[in-house]
Amino acid sequence: MKKREFLFCSLILNIVLITMAFVFIHQKGGLSHLKNMLGNTSTLHKNSISLVKEEAKTISSTKHHDVVFLGDSHTEYFEWGEYFLGITVSNQGIAGDTSKKLLERLNQVKAVTPKKIFLMIGINDLKKGLSVQQVSDYYKEIINVIIRDNPDVKLYTQSVLYVNRNKFPMYFKKNANKLNKKVQDLNKEIERLSNTRKNINYIDVNNVLQEKDELPGDLTVDGLHLNAKGYKKWTEHLSPYIKER
Repeated sequence: MKKREFLFCSLILNIVLITMAFVFIHQKGGLSHLKNMLGNTSTLHKNSISLVKEEAKTISSTKHHDVVFLGDSHTEYFEWGEYFLGITVSNQGIAGDTSKKLLERLNQVKAVTPKKIFLMIGINDLKKGLSVQQVSDYYKEIINVIIRDNPDVKLYTQSVLYVNRNKFPMYFKKNANKLNKKVQDLNKEIERLSNTRKNINYIDVNNVLQEKDELPGDLTVDGLHLNAKGYKKWTEHLSPYIKER
């Protein structure tokens, strides 16, 4: 009998507590208040994770690295540090980046005090319709800031890669020839700008990554980005510059 009484009292107590909780939530705004509470908890958790990542990134981004690879998706998508062993590498490529955006984040380069910087940027500018002169102006400013902030660094400017008109027709079939002509003109500007400073070396990557003024189909996955064969040719072409003192 006592056991039944205990269970009955426990049931009554639970009902009372649930009722009180329901009344409280109802007074505060009902289910929307509960959802906000849960949402805020989730948001706080996400924000805390983001904060942890940013704090960790701050530490790693200020450590010295021998070489910085700077650019857009061409740079970001390759594991440079795993390929070039014996040196510390900071991959500062960001997919979709333009010369203007890259100019705004050059403090990240200075933070790691590199000995060498390998730069490739410009294809996204041209894809978005910027003129060769506009990109050249940004490029000139990029060079000036890099040399000003890193006076002892060796800067290697790399030619912008062509695109392939047939690999991914959705993107390039109609305007590939026009885009590749602008790439060609921009590369002439990059080479000219590079020759104005003694501590800048221009590397014509298209020497090994082009055929008839376009990116060969067997070197790309989508007409723009390189495949394994393309990256192999690129890295082999860069190896002497990585090794030189």
